[in-house]
Amino acid sequence: MRDERLQKMVLISLVCLLLVALVAPYQLPLVGYKLGLVCLGACTFFWLDRIAFPYSRPGSYLLKPWQEVGDFIEGQADYKIAYGYEMVFALVCCRRAFMMSIGGSLGLALGL
Repeated sequence: MRDERLQKMVLISLVCLLLVALVAPYQLPLVGYKLGLVCLGACTFFWLDRIAFPYSRPGSYLLKPWQEVGDFIEGQADYKIAYGYEMVFALVCCRRAFMMSIGGSLGLALGL
């Protein structure tokens, strides 16, 4: 099921947070501060990406708007990419992921 895809990661994160709480509870505010900085950096760079490249969003290279795609079919792509734009779509997705990861890394580094 699609709703369960991140449950393992959430569970692992909660176990790690519980371990920090058991070993060093005085570090919990710092952990929250660092997570906040990473999220803020990633969100900021996501919006910078949207502002800097307004016509080069990943959704603009899909065959149909993603809102119009109905059912999920096992073993097939969720959204079909426009023919001939597969490489451009991959590069746009990589650019956005790179911008968000740089933002997250920068947010964490500024908090050190």
